[in-house]
Amino acid sequence: MQAAVRKRLCVLFCMVCIAGAMFARPHKHKPKADSGSSGTDAFYVLAMSWAPNYCDDPSKPHSSSECDLSRHFGFIVHGLWTQDASGHPAADCASSSPLSGATVNQLMAFIPDRGLIAHEWQKHLSCHFTPQNVVAAFQQATAAVKVPAAYKAPHSAINVPPSRIESDFATANGTQAGAYRTSCHAGKLVNFEACLTTDFKARNCGSMPECPAGSIALDAVH
Repeated sequence: MQAAVRKRLCVLFCMVCIAGAMFARPHKHKPKADSGSSGTDAFYVLAMSWAPNYCDDPSKPHSSSECDLSRHFGFIVHGLWTQDASGHPAADCASSSPLSGATVNQLMAFIPDRGLIAHEWQKHLSCHFTPQNVVAAFQQATAAVKVPAAYKAPHSAINVPPSRIESDFATANGTQAGAYRTSCHAGKLVNFEACLTTDFKARNCGSMPECPAGSIALDAVH
């Protein structure tokens, strides 16, 4: 009798296991998101400000080394920003360790202000580049964007439509004007922005905003 009961229990247990295997749903594991990635179609924006406009603005800190009159700056690099595939800025980076003095010194060749370098590293760079490759990234980005001769050190102010600046850069670089954008405020150029693929080739800026002014001023280089 006991043997028969044990046999029935064993058969019942096997049936339950088979049923569980038939009706159980597989669990799909989602890949962990990479916090430093903005997607496969992300791209970079090399942003360059016009130093005379910045330095002539009384609301800006003129202690910045980009306002050193002995250096005669025109366009200077403001930052290298990552955009998502739709052209929107990537999320700000989380806090990170500061760059070494040696790396900052190398970056001064592109961004002539230590405070701005520290700001850009913390906010825009540290989650997309490493201390080991960030200098090379700026070298490649700036090599991909040649400044036209007319904008290198003009001794008188320039007043042109934003589209003219973009077409001049396109001609100088053998690219399309759609690879560039301008931003402006109060009738003056704020930033000139060049859109680059992640291997530093010119690409269309897509839906990135454009300066709406009919004409904008670039103050003379002092």
